[in-house]
Amino acid sequence: MKTPDLTIGEILNPSAYAEWDAFVNAQPLSTIFHLSAWNRIAEKVYGIANAIIVSRAPDGSIRAGTPVFFAKRPGSWYVTSGIFGSYGPILVREGEEHRDGLREVLDGAVEYARARRVKYIHLKGLEGPKGKNDFLHPSYERQDIWVTAFKNISGTREELWKSLPGPMRTKVRKAEKSELSTHWGSAPSDLAEFYEVLADNMHRKGSPIYGQAFMEAILEEFHEERGGKLIQTEASILTLRLSDAAVIESSASETAATDGSAAAQRVSEPNAVKSTTSPAITAAKSNTTEEIVSGAIVLRHAGVVYVPFVSSRAKYFPLRPNNLLYWEIIRDGNQRGMEWLDFGTSIRGASTLQFKESWGAKTYPVVSYVYSESGEKIRLDAGSSSVQIGVEIWKKLPRRTADWLGPKLSAWMV
Repeated sequence: MKTPDLTIGEILNPSAYAEWDAFVNAQPLSTIFHLSAWNRIAEKVYGIANAIIVSRAPDGSIRAGTPVFFAKRPGSWYVTSGIFGSYGPILVREGEEHRDGLREVLDGAVEYARARRVKYIHLKGLEGPKGKNDFLHPSYERQDIWVTAFKNISGTREELWKSLPGPMRTKVRKAEKSELSTHWGSAPSDLAEFYEVLADNMHRKGSPIYGQAFMEAILEEFHEERGGKLIQTEASILTLRLSDAAVIESSASETAATDGSAAAQRVSEPNAVKSTTSPAITAAKSNTTEEIVSGAIVLRHAGVVYVPFVSSRAKYFPLRPNNLLYWEIIRDGNQRGMEWLDFGTSIRGASTLQFKESWGAKTYPVVSYVYSESGEKIRLDAGSSSVQIGVEIWKKLPRRTADWLGPKLSAWMV
């Protein structure tokens, strides 16, 4: 692939990561996953070796680049451009004169991989709502396995409400009558409460959890203010709470008055404020406790809202917490002037896509580009039988064991 007379990409010194972040924030097709924060997080929490490979224009400025992470999965070392299912397509400055930068970054990725004797390279491209951010190269095989779903959340509050399909509006109305209250925060206590819900749900589904330290690092990196200087990325935690005085409505009462109700009028009001604790729960607070029913970690960057972690307690599904949770995320993003909500990646054809599309979201390919030094055919099959066997085994582990072991395995699941 590389010949001696060609220039390859430069491995950026961490002291120059601020330069990279400035480049990322100036690119119209950039995502939150390009930012150097993920390099620091991967190294700090899991000890994952990583780098940012860039190409420079004749004037010395960055014209192309990508983060890369060195995954040491047993029996299958590889390099990837996005950790834990995220995507970090190669960024190239607009203009034909910068196209050589793409090749230099690709060659740099190969050299980085060769030095570590990895089995393959897995770079990710996104054909998203802002445009295509992918590439063609004879040495890389394209695989279409994953997709992500985006919903436009711009416009007036009334336009936003009307953008929801009718069945979803009905579900949101019902969820608003469930006595669930919403709470936004970013304190350690907020994370601890949400993490308990997430860990319980991950174990139920048979999936190792990444660990609380990982999420603490995300909140620290993406805090609205770091080092006294405002940055373009924000992070917060949304939780839904239920007091022990609240009563779960019966299915009969849930189906009544779905049109023209006070809840529906409140949701569709253009100037409505964020949900707060209901009067019934407020009155009972002095004598009752609250249980965390559902929650999410919410990130914002360059007009896009991301929800990398979201979970609800299964026993409260009759209250439709996921519907209320996502509606609150959508409303909050709209109020902040965000344009898109990224629902996250799914395997093409997965049942989780049905929920995302029920909000009126559209799916876009998260394309995989795979390079194998040996020429071996590499198949990225997240739905293989071996994975399913692992899921069933994990479900049978004691919860305490799963919570302890999950974060230790996460470094292999890059």
